[in-house]
Amino acid sequence: MTLEDKPAIFRVQFNRFGPSFSKMLGYIEAWHELVEAATEFRFKYSNGDVVVSIDWMGTKDFIVQQESNMIDLDRIKTKEDLDAMITEFEEYRRLKSVGAFKYNPEIEFCIYNSSDEFRNFEYVTNVLYQLFLVMNLSVPGSCDFDSAIIRRFEADHDTSSREVRLGLSGFTIECSIQLIDKMNWPEIHAIPVRTVMQWLEKIGFSRSSFANSNTERAIFGLLYSCMHKEPDPTTLIWLSQAMEALFNTPQVGIANTLKERAFLVLGEPHENLNKVKKDINAFYNYRSRYVHGEILLPNPIAISLVEDEALNKYHNELYQHLELAMILIVASLQKLIMEDSSGFDFSETMSMQEFV
Repeated sequence: MTLEDKPAIFRVQFNRFGPSFSKMLGYIEAWHELVEAATEFRFKYSNGDVVVSIDWMGTKDFIVQQESNMIDLDRIKTKEDLDAMITEFEEYRRLKSVGAFKYNPEIEFCIYNSSDEFRNFEYVTNVLYQLFLVMNLSVPGSCDFDSAIIRRFEADHDTSSREVRLGLSGFTIECSIQLIDKMNWPEIHAIPVRTVMQWLEKIGFSRSSFANSNTERAIFGLLYSCMHKEPDPTTLIWLSQAMEALFNTPQVGIANTLKERAFLVLGEPHENLNKVKKDINAFYNYRSRYVHGEILLPNPIAISLVEDEALNKYHNELYQHLELAMILIVASLQKLIMEDSSGFDFSETMSMQEFV
């Protein structure tokens, strides 16, 4: 790369990119670390490297501002707490409407050594997927790119001939963190961003066109499950295949084996053990019913247009299953990262009994 090279420039605009409603330990620190650590990505080819550099622009200020105006659900203990929170939120909306807060921040990507416009969009998308994964393995629930819009930036007139919405949602991951408070299990940690980036590099995640290991299958399944914000029963399939790959479960007796191996990896819950076992069984029962056409499916073109008690019940039940699977996957991947391991091996042992 030389100074004479003219890069292709893209800007990614966000409405937000952090959690929706919960303040998380280490969330701000992780974002600041990402801004410092994630400045350049390389795609290696036989005829040379394509280099993608990132200018985070005013991101740090926006992150701090976003946290200060975040709804903190832990505060709500009484009706008075709820009323106070609503009052604060309405004031925040009023101030935002008159331009008191900065919003819709942008990140700039410069792509060197590439002249393929379509692939340039894909380079930006690839990097955003990597950033999304890094953040949600570092501090689960800390990153949401559902609102990200990718545009080609022309310095002369700042127009775009094409734009792409990323639609990569961290909502289910964020909701799954709330589930831990109810179960008191499993443990979730704040892992340094650089540690996560180094681990993903070691397993070859960014270079893989196909999953080459059970761990990569789990990661790919997790990412596929985040490609839609609205609850979608097909997400059950992605998350179940991710769990089964991660815990290397056999085709027979999946639920029982998965429970045993999840407890080996994450430890048994000190509380609610029987409930967790029941919930894992319920997940697989629900998935089986969906696959065999036994679950009522809502009309996809009406799902967001009507208020319906049956729809609300459907969403709540679906999310309960998705959140449980998601937290088992994320907590187990965190275990691998902290132990600097590439995957889990499970084996049975046998010994011969002697005559007495």
